[in-house]
Amino acid sequence: FPVMSGHLSVGERWRTILLYHDEDISPYAIAVNIDCTVKTLHNIVPLYHATGDVLE
Repeated sequence: FPVMSGHLSVGERWRTILLYHDEDISPYAIAVNIDCTVKTLHNIVPLYHATGDVLE
């Protein structure tokens, strides 16, 4: 599994949403591309769905 190198920037968080929804890329492939964990994606996507934003 990818190892997280640090906190994702706001731009990287938005990129995860773009890749997940618009490009229909798997969470694992996004995690490898963005250099984060799948767990991070599973936190960002529901946050986006609930609030329309990628920051808490």
